[in-house]
Amino acid sequence: MDSAPDTAPSHPAPAKDSGSASRSSPWWTRPLGLLSGSYAPTLLGPERVREAFEFQFKRDALGHRIHTIIAITTMIGICGPTVVAEFALIPLTVYSAIRVLNVWRCWVIAALSPVGLLLIAFALWAWLSLLWTEDLKQGVDEALNTRWVLLPGMLWPILDQRRKLILALIVGMLCANVAQVVHAIGVRFDIPEIRFPRAPDRNSAWWYPVVAGCMLTAALGLHLPAAFMGHGRTRLLAAAGSLVTLVAILATGTRGAMLASIGLLGVTALFAVARAARRGGISRTRAAAPLIVGTLGVALAGVMTGPGLARRFDAAWNDLDRAIEQKDFNTDTGARLLMAWKAIEATASHPLRGVGIGGYNRWCREDLTRQGIDPASRSIHAHAHNAYVHIPAALGLPGLGVACLTLAAALMAARMAGVDPDGRTRCIDPGTYDAGPLFALIGLALVAMFDPLVTNMPTTALLCALMGLCVMPRPSQERGPNARQRETFGSV
Repeated sequence: MDSAPDTAPSHPAPAKDSGSASRSSPWWTRPLGLLSGSYAPTLLGPERVREAFEFQFKRDALGHRIHTIIAITTMIGICGPTVVAEFALIPLTVYSAIRVLNVWRCWVIAALSPVGLLLIAFALWAWLSLLWTEDLKQGVDEALNTRWVLLPGMLWPILDQRRKLILALIVGMLCANVAQVVHAIGVRFDIPEIRFPRAPDRNSAWWYPVVAGCMLTAALGLHLPAAFMGHGRTRLLAAAGSLVTLVAILATGTRGAMLASIGLLGVTALFAVARAARRGGISRTRAAAPLIVGTLGVALAGVMTGPGLARRFDAAWNDLDRAIEQKDFNTDTGARLLMAWKAIEATASHPLRGVGIGGYNRWCREDLTRQGIDPASRSIHAHAHNAYVHIPAALGLPGLGVACLTLAAALMAARMAGVDPDGRTRCIDPGTYDAGPLFALIGLALVAMFDPLVTNMPTTALLCALMGLCVMPRPSQERGPNARQRETFGSV
């Protein structure tokens, strides 16, 4: 992975008096500053962060290495089968508890960061909503997913090893791709022992197809920036990873993930074009490479999954036609439209507090009953298949606001490498895998239009892991095998 910074450190602006600064600064700089941690300049300042990170080495230098190994295992486990992912957090939690006297200062920095504070606020609001949810059992089950908000704090003491953690996520995703190949072999040669229980046209390995689509869209985001903007071997590896992931997404048959991946490709391409224009022009050779990769991916996927994909999209079109013309909402796509509409109605009925976490399905049934419609005559799902309408339905508009602010804070932090002791800031090089978490989060934000994310444990775990990699401020990353990672704060 290339590690050269994309941009030079920005120089401090000339000093201005407070009155002049307040008059010249646009109105939106203050809220952006809050999302960047300007509310606690002392607690989140470079010296305080350096002290918190250095403290763990005073009595426990070996513990940092063990912590890194366990965290890498956790990151790989997050991408594994649901049972493995369920237990992936336990070893890291136990070891973090063992190191508590050495790393508690790191936890404080992570918790006080914008991403940390907002994640904690979202989790607390979700648990509070159990007081008014209409389905307490389902609510507790969904609220337990918020245990993953602890992950950023447990990763913070070892974020100097951020590249290794990103690589661990990639390895975990590649393991899922291998499982897809094994399943495909089982289907092709009729070997039940190596097949997963999936529909004939759906190859999602150990995940459910929709969950697989979300996870793999994030995996695509890990590869794309280096594939579009990288150099040399890094770019070749990223292009190969992108190609593999695109085929894997198409193999799942998940239409929402396909559409989100197209959007992610477009966002990355626009970012790459803007970056190239700013740097003096667009190279034809470099512009052709992503197009070749995309064309090969579509061609290969068409050969492997073309008929199945055609049937999936034909079915969706027919479902839409039946929903619009015949008011039939019992089809696959029709039910999704109904669930989204019911979520909007639930938000309108309870805009401030929602119906409570886990209470969406029961509220829908009771609302249909109030309208004189037999709930058994409709296909009622546990969620609205869209995070942007499901979260306000369950947790009200405040819940949606906190969720969007958390995402915004993570995206802002993801593009930053850190802050030097003299107050200067640096940006990551978007042509390396350092930018992977940023684009993976963009991918999840896009696929959230087709899945609620927070109701599924694997997607919640991956979302929190990516946000944990983006917490700012954070310690610097190592620059070589013999580098003292603690010598420089704020560079990548």
